[in-house]
Amino acid sequence: MNIGGAIGSWFKGPDAKELGNDAFKEKDMVEAIYHYSNGLDQCQGTAQAPERMKLLANRSAALVSIEQYKEA
Repeated sequence: MNIGGAIGSWFKGPDAKELGNDAFKEKDMVEAIYHYSNGLDQCQGTAQAPERMKLLANRSAALVSIEQYKEA
């Protein structure tokens, strides 16, 4: 069993979250939304539910900041 590969693929979501957080701090909301959405696409299964919740909340905050209320 290749544990390293499984762990590496599981951590793709947090990497996208960190990139999104960096863009958010720089007030580049379009870039932040892109990274949060990418992270959501990479999160699969119930084991990643806490990470999905963070990505969804962060993406919603970025969308609200550019007045995209329906999308948030």
